Amino acid sequence: MFRRSDFRKLELFGGGKKNTKVFKVEYIATGQIFALKEVEAKNLDKLNEYKEEAVQLSKAQHHPNVMQSYGYYFYETSHNSYKLGIISEYIHRNLNLEVVYRIREKQHLYWSEDKLLKIAYNLIDTFAYLEHIGICHRDIKPTNLFLLEDYQIKVIDFGESIENYDDEDEENQMATIRGTPQYLSPILWEAHVILKAKEAEHNMFKSDVFSAGLVLYQLAAMKDVGGFNQKTPQCDGEVLIKEGLKQLSKSYSNKLVEIIRRMLIFNEEDRPTFEQLGIFIAGEDYVPRVDRTIIDQIEDFKKKKIEEKF
Repeated sequence: MFRRSDFRKLELFGGGKKNTKVFKVEYIATGQIFALKEVEAKNLDKLNEYKEEAVQLSKAQHHPNVMQSYGYYFYETSHNSYKLGIISEYIHRNLNLEVVYRIREKQHLYWSEDKLLKIAYNLIDTFAYLEHIGICHRDIKPTNLFLLEDYQIKVIDFGESIENYDDEDEENQMATIRGTPQYLSPILWEAHVILKAKEAEHNMFKSDVFSAGLVLYQLAAMKDVGGFNQKTPQCDGEVLIKEGLKQLSKSYSNKLVEIIRRMLIFNEEDRPTFEQLGIFIAGEDYVPRVDRTIIDQIEDFKKKKIEEKF
């Protein structure tokens, strides 16, 4: 396990919730650069809850498109709270998908068909892998994705993730609502916004599929997706999706539009899983990628860190 004294904070470059800050840091022993997500917890129960992010992230390290994690530390502050620090790979903020999207949107720079298909495959393959190992992300949105130069995706921020080993007899489960309203699935949006509920019964993996579909549509159409998950007298998301897909079909192939259409099926029961989408794209022999070299790199780093102490 790390200590906070192992790192030198170089730059504050982000933060989500009010109790969370993200820093660019230097590992003092080697000069290596990492990202540090620091979360403040009011008590030990909250600390243990926040530690689950580090646990879930560590379980997902076999896929090349999941942010690499190197460990964590925690300590008690002088004002009787606790701080958790999660150490992960550093990726420049300019590669954050939200940043990239806003720049391209402003300049009307549409992605080409082949680039969008590559993004779509990498996004679906990553979450098919998470689905395979029983992890629901629950907060898929451009801010939690990075787009690398070769159009590979990096998935970050597992703070809302949860383990969910699919039971064929109980695909829908009652769970606390997590995520960003604009990118929630229709079931979750209705429960959260209309019914003011804190929990909803739904298929968590298929809710993630809808969220990822909204992201892909946004990249292809260069338009925000507000209202796409709503079904009210004032706004019919199904109509917005149908009209939006019709417009996309004028610029992109049937294959790309069909991928997005399947992901944005309003009725959860009819919506495919990520693995089913992978099969649609790559064929019946499709299986999510696994990269053992990432595990080896992380284990080598941890081994060197232990050796430095002796």
